[in-house]
Amino acid sequence: SSLSSEDQQRLADFQARALLYYDRNHLVQALDQSDRGLELEPDDYKLTSLKASVMLQLSGTSTSTDHQKLDEATRLLEQVYAQRSSSRHEPHLLLSYGLALQKQGRRHLGETIRLAGQAGRAKPDEKPQLVQQAEQERDLARRLLTQAGELFDALIERGELLRIAHNHRMQVARDLGDTPRFTSEAEAYLAQAKAAQDVTQRRIEQTADPAVEQEQLQWLQRLREEEIEVRGLLGQFYYEQKQHQAA
Repeated sequence: SSLSSEDQQRLADFQARALLYYDRNHLVQALDQSDRGLELEPDDYKLTSLKASVMLQLSGTSTSTDHQKLDEATRLLEQVYAQRSSSRHEPHLLLSYGLALQKQGRRHLGETIRLAGQAGRAKPDEKPQLVQQAEQERDLARRLLTQAGELFDALIERGELLRIAHNHRMQVARDLGDTPRFTSEAEAYLAQAKAAQDVTQRRIEQTADPAVEQEQLQWLQRLREEEIEVRGLLGQFYYEQKQHQAA
């Protein structure tokens, strides 16, 4: 680094405060600390990736009309990802980049559906162009979702963030129509979810600290809510396949 020792300390302080705010879900403050640190060191790995994660969380859903924050998050993550080989990236960077690409892919899937519907109602001379645009959007969506899946695969191969990686790999497989991958990833997720809940339950039973117990109870509730969402997606899938007992 070309920074002076004083500026290096200031940068470390910005990194620590940004992460603290982020962990407490104070995203606006985390973004402010990241920006102030990036004024000192514009290419800082930690702060750029953290800023991108904040922007991603602040962005709307894939079906919203304002994608400015999503596009900025994706741009920053792509920029940081290009700095290193995949094997040298931090797990949180691979996860955030995968989530951004997944959201972008779903965004373009939504645009595919919109254009296809518009083509179905269009005049004969307008229909071919709309059909072509819909196909282009579908191809782009598949490329983005495939890229996202590869990042989640990298996490799974490294044995990191397994519960989250299997969850999102399952969602990507569903959007790509890969039924075998969808069901296998769902099984892997449920196994990881059970393990996480078992560990959390043991912590609750073993601690004598009320504050720790309350914190772990809240985490257990979030884990259960996440599992309910996944089981809802599985139920919908099996229902569509007319596997009513499984649904």
